[in-house]
Amino acid sequence: MIPTLSCPETFPLAPSTIQILRTSCPQLRSLEIHYCGLSPWPWCRSYEHNDTIVPLYCGAVEGGYDLSIFRNLETLALTELCGDLIKWRQRITTILLNSPNLKRLHLSLSQRIVLRAHQTLPYSPELFLQFWNLLCANYAEQGGQPLALRSLICGECIFPTNHELLAKLVDRRWLEEVRIETTSSYWGIGPISYMFTQTPIIFDAFQPAYCPNLRAFSISSVVPGTMGLISEFAMDPAFSKKLKFHMGMDSRTASHIFRANPEYPCFPVVLRSLGELRIDSFERVGTSSPTYRLRVTPEGLDHILSSNAESLDGLELRFELPFRIWDIIRKGAPLMGQDVIEILESRLPRFRRLKYLIINFDDRSEQHWPVKTSDAGRRLHKEVEKMLRNLAQRAKQLEYACIAAHVWRVMRHKHDGRVQVDEVDLREWKHIEFFRHIAERRIARYWR
Repeated sequence: MIPTLSCPETFPLAPSTIQILRTSCPQLRSLEIHYCGLSPWPWCRSYEHNDTIVPLYCGAVEGGYDLSIFRNLETLALTELCGDLIKWRQRITTILLNSPNLKRLHLSLSQRIVLRAHQTLPYSPELFLQFWNLLCANYAEQGGQPLALRSLICGECIFPTNHELLAKLVDRRWLEEVRIETTSSYWGIGPISYMFTQTPIIFDAFQPAYCPNLRAFSISSVVPGTMGLISEFAMDPAFSKKLKFHMGMDSRTASHIFRANPEYPCFPVVLRSLGELRIDSFERVGTSSPTYRLRVTPEGLDHILSSNAESLDGLELRFELPFRIWDIIRKGAPLMGQDVIEILESRLPRFRRLKYLIINFDDRSEQHWPVKTSDAGRRLHKEVEKMLRNLAQRAKQLEYACIAAHVWRVMRHKHDGRVQVDEVDLREWKHIEFFRHIAERRIARYWR
């Protein structure tokens, strides 16, 4: 067994390497391959792993790699798949047939391959739209039995739209985590938009009746079918109170879900943890400096507080400010204006079980976060640490807080109650369930 696999950035991952890996690691149980687009060479990049997990980061040749030699896997993650999708489907089918004890499956297609397929074969959208359904059908046709997956992650352009086909591949009684990507840069493509109106994703396939052990469910945005699924969760409070639920939502959507709703008498829903609420009612103040204020009170957060104050142990917020973070940092203005601090300090301590907090500002926040050794970085870290200390003094259960993809640990001294906050390394927090999607996004962004 090799403890690590490391290749220079310009060193191609040859097909023979896959065979050597299989021969040298016969007990390999987890395989993760993350493709980096449609580069002409399959570049490989290194990543730390243990003896049974080998994540590879590489570009794709047109035919991909023959991974069907791997057997008895427990985790399979193939993301941003490129090249010949028919070959990929055949090879994935073989891996699944040879891995009856698979526990975690994560698949996604490359945005580039979808765009290219649409441009070159505009009348054959089934090549990518039906990738998942055809995979399920191929698996069943070759004698495969439903897999007792614990985790199913349907990434870009992996669309479960057929109950019968899904049941042929996945025994949903065992599912603990489901994630479905519903926000895509290619939503404007005609066939995809048409598909979502004619054959939408079957969210009702993941209701408690089919998935009694479900503990985490994530969708990127509100699309047809999501409200019906949430109502199924709400009808069983004992189930929903154990559920980590993630869906990008604004205050209007939150007001429908987290307070009484005549259309759905079972609302409000009560959850274990929640992300992501967008707070966007900010406006500029003046023109010379990047300062802002809140136009209206954050009603969505108030509705969540009124129904979930006693249940939530994790909460994710996104403040959509009228400035880019770099503009705020460059001009020396506080990242968190007084209105943001007031929202946090007046409301979050009222969540009595809150242990984990995520605060995002915009999609580019991690890229624009200055290094800690720079003047801007030192100032920003001091600002965040001061805010978190004050917040932790009030929110007595808070243990970790993630600000723009950087995580701080809260420590409380037993003798005097003094609060200390320290930024911690990815290795410490990537295994915390509530932060897992942040960790995966940060790793994937690094390797692009």
